[in-house]
Amino acid sequence: MSENKRGTLHKGQQYEEINSPQHILRALTAIKKQHKFIILQHKGYQSGSTALVEPRAEFLLIDRPLDWPGVSKKIRVLYRDNTNVWCYFNTTLLSSSQDTLKTSFPTELFRMQRRAHFRIIMSSQCKVSFKNHDVDFLEARINDLSVGGMSVCLLGLDNVELLKQGDKVVDINIRIAPDGKAEQGGELMVKEGGIVRFFNTADGRRCMGVEFHAQGREGNRLMQFVRSRELAALRKGVS
Repeated sequence: MSENKRGTLHKGQQYEEINSPQHILRALTAIKKQHKFIILQHKGYQSGSTALVEPRAEFLLIDRPLDWPGVSKKIRVLYRDNTNVWCYFNTTLLSSSQDTLKTSFPTELFRMQRRAHFRIIMSSQCKVSFKNHDVDFLEARINDLSVGGMSVCLLGLDNVELLKQGDKVVDINIRIAPDGKAEQGGELMVKEGGIVRFFNTADGRRCMGVEFHAQGREGNRLMQFVRSRELAALRKGVS
């Protein structure tokens, strides 16, 4: 059997799957030696940062979170590797004590897509408005969003011929629509960005890529939002 294979984990997210016990044990041992934090998830629960106490070929010992509810046997464990890419594995709770959780040794380890920034596929209800050369562009659809930028569908927008690669866009107002319900969403504001490319999708839609020039508080808000969606994507399938 191949030790590594690739595929699609969730919509738009690529992963590498490692199923060699030796490679998995090596990765888990590195987590312990490098004192990397891990996060535990199961349905309806996500821990804060905790630690892998002892990885063994037969089982794992994990520092028990203070708020551990102890209601599920199935656990997903998340961590970032040395290249800052999210990885995770699924395991089963075998027993617990006041200080530790004893779980099964994982049979697979998943490493998410390697990108400069994690990319979120946005729902069709998420819209963005911005200015270019004092012209307002309103209610454009966002295809995807990351800390570094976004891709925007230009279908149905007026004055798209004014948009040029290298142009600056300002007053970027992103309307977020969780679960496809725009009325329940919030907004993200970015003062400035730049148009870096134009492209056509497989279904023929004209789109453009925008790089954000976000700093300070707006950059932190973007990071917090993307991180929350990143963890939500990794939580999918947890029972």
